[in-house]
Amino acid sequence: MNALTLVDLLLELNVINVKDIDNEINKLAARLTDPRAQKWFRRVPRFFLINIDRLLKEPYVAKAEPRSQWASKYYADPKGGWVKGRTPAPQPGEPLPVREQYDPEKQTYTTALHEPAVQRDIEQSFAPFKPTKAKAKRLHGEPPTKTELQPWMTAPGAEEKEFHHFDPIQTRRRELFGRLGELINYLNWQTSLVTKAKNPTPELEDEENRDDSLGANAEEAEVLLRKLETMKTDDIQGFRDVLKAAGDFSTHVKDKPWLFTKDGQLIARSGPLTMRKVIFPETASMFSKRGQATPTHAGAASDGNGDMPAWCTKSATTANSYLKDGPLYFVDKNNRPYVLAHFPSAQVYNVHDRPLDNEMAKEIAPLFVDLHRFPLAELKRGNAFLADTVNRIRRNQQ
Repeated sequence: MNALTLVDLLLELNVINVKDIDNEINKLAARLTDPRAQKWFRRVPRFFLINIDRLLKEPYVAKAEPRSQWASKYYADPKGGWVKGRTPAPQPGEPLPVREQYDPEKQTYTTALHEPAVQRDIEQSFAPFKPTKAKAKRLHGEPPTKTELQPWMTAPGAEEKEFHHFDPIQTRRRELFGRLGELINYLNWQTSLVTKAKNPTPELEDEENRDDSLGANAEEAEVLLRKLETMKTDDIQGFRDVLKAAGDFSTHVKDKPWLFTKDGQLIARSGPLTMRKVIFPETASMFSKRGQATPTHAGAASDGNGDMPAWCTKSATTANSYLKDGPLYFVDKNNRPYVLAHFPSAQVYNVHDRPLDNEMAKEIAPLFVDLHRFPLAELKRGNAFLADTVNRIRRNQQ
């Protein structure tokens, strides 16, 4: 019995359209560059997508720092959800704090905090279905009609089972498929490390530009890819570990995207300020999405994110429209977004997407002293006070 047959026999949700799940899995797996990762993706993630409710039944064990038996890292928030750290004693009627089971020897904790997230994934992707209520007609992606029902859906005893229909429409909008997309990017990055180590470029062979950590990273990546080959189909902990590593990698990329692309390299530094030049829309979009979790304004944010910065270049399409006229310059302060400059459109804006005041313009002026990169006429078009300040700095340096 092969793994795929085993998966079909272990259906927990009685999914009536496994073929649609396979289509989504195959589309994602086709983006993987390593054949071993492709084979693993069509086997293990497929199993957990079909049997997603098994993640609710299995306890979640994770590494944790040592703490006393009654100490807890998370507590139930009376307002809903979960919060970190200790909270005051619950008031009458409020939910009691949820303590984790901690193992001091293994330094692990067993928790059910992942249940709301998994339950949300189930509700977003799977809908209950009763064969007796099948419609005569259906739209694309809807459950089968009365004439399309399979014999096992109407066999004796089927009315006692719970059937579910997988919704194949707009899967990219769901959190689960977002995490699977992060998994694809993570595995492709690991594959690229192995490829670079086997086929070093002339830049890597150069003593000044050589990355001494590439060999170690490539060895770790090869170990991971070999681990995928031998992972059991229903290895819940192994699957969670890889998925968590992919999430950590995605966070790292979002926080410091310049480490993973040749675009957006550092061109100027002054104290806690740094400036990077971006010429590709995908890079500009990543740079623009790095922000603090600070609401732009009350209510829904117009940028669809609600975090600073509020630059419209969060969209790659909008960023592309700007980059057709010239590069974007991202200024960070203490490694956080601070100013975005696009001189062809006369915009030098802060994280609120507003023109700079004189104090901020004076603060970032030392980054623009390169006369060949920033002609005075171009600076004036972006911000007159910034241009005057830069001009005075240039004169003092002569």
